[in-house]
Amino acid sequence: MEYLLESRFTWSRLLVVAIGLAILYFLLRFAKQILTNTNYLGELRLPLLKTVSRTLLFYEPIVLLILISVFVLIRPPLHGLWAMLLIIGGFSHIRNYISGRILQMDQGITLGNQLLAGQQKGVISEIGRLGLQLKSGEGIHHVSYSHLLSQGFTQSSGEEVGGLHRLIINPTEDNNHPNHLTHLKDLLTTTPYIDWNYQPSFNEGKGAAIHANVMVREEGHFRDLVRLIEEWGYDCQVV
Repeated sequence: MEYLLESRFTWSRLLVVAIGLAILYFLLRFAKQILTNTNYLGELRLPLLKTVSRTLLFYEPIVLLILISVFVLIRPPLHGLWAMLLIIGGFSHIRNYISGRILQMDQGITLGNQLLAGQQKGVISEIGRLGLQLKSGEGIHHVSYSHLLSQGFTQSSGEEVGGLHRLIINPTEDNNHPNHLTHLKDLLTTTPYIDWNYQPSFNEGKGAAIHANVMVREEGHFRDLVRLIEEWGYDCQVV
């Protein structure tokens, strides 16, 4: 039996599996980026984007499980012991990681949303593998996923800090710029209101409309940003 296992599961087989899974991962990431920034598929874009995003959410832990299984089966007694020690030693991180995958299925766990977790309240500025970063007027707070899952959380509202805003931007009748998408991106890079820790996203809608997701540094900056966009010759609608 040991001979059969060693003949079927080898280091070269592990390498081939890892490369294949990595290629598929980057293809999924590329598909998500294309679906996020373009509108070629019309009404099919959002359902496809949601499907790809959910697939990516669970693809990584499935890949890790596959690679660990192949690694153990190369030499089951020895590698199985190593894997067991690794799991025991990193149990808290593994629990955080799994909790994060479960929580990210909730639509409330999204960049720019305001969250109240225990005594900490702020805007989600980063979604990591082991926890969230909440930005508030007092600074950045790190909250682990296991804490969120055990203690619970609440989506909150308020104007203490900035947040993510979804905009539909249309050029006015007298704005005849040949490429509004590129022009608008160039203009926005000069504004002091945008929080560049969160990269803004843009995609083309119907006609000349541009759909934009931007995060502002402080809530008061959002009104200033809208006024500035209107001064550039665009109508700005908040979604």
